[in-house]
Amino acid sequence: MRRLVAILSTMIVAAVVTVGVVPTATALNGWSSWGTLRAFGNGGEGQAGGDWAVERTLDGTKYSARFKSRIVKTPTRHRGVYIVHAPQSNAGSCATSSTTLTYKYSSVSTSYSCSQQFYSAGSKKSTRRTSTSSNSTWIHQRQDPNWTASTARGRVKVCLDLVLKKDPCSGFNASNPDTY
Repeated sequence: MRRLVAILSTMIVAAVVTVGVVPTATALNGWSSWGTLRAFGNGGEGQAGGDWAVERTLDGTKYSARFKSRIVKTPTRHRGVYIVHAPQSNAGSCATSSTTLTYKYSSVSTSYSCSQQFYSAGSKKSTRRTSTSSNSTWIHQRQDPNWTASTARGRVKVCLDLVLKKDPCSGFNASNPDTY
């Protein structure tokens, strides 16, 4: 009986250690940087930098942005820095055709092709604000993908959260496209 208890306790410890090592999310094609973005307003400056990927998580495939943000110069009456994550998606490919008709020594060619545009996949503000001058810890933000698409890219902007004023933001910056 003691031997059985020892074997079972060893198996439980091994299972706990193994589960602790399993990652909760994996980037399908690596991470793509969106660089450092800056927002100015009310005498202050906020910035955020990070990257974007399509991830496989325990909850399925997600569009993911991860970032660090900070206050560079403290604005008056503010609540911190946040990002807006607004990924875009498309089908990644479209039908193309070309036809060549040949009769004796003459030929006529026609072709048709198209390029896919990226469409908005929704947007989401980060709920966590950074209000210090030191870089925050990595903040992850995930959204469900558009399942009619096969390609996506991350679009992110950084904003200063000002009290009773319109929040000044950087422009959107897009990452490289990623397939899934």
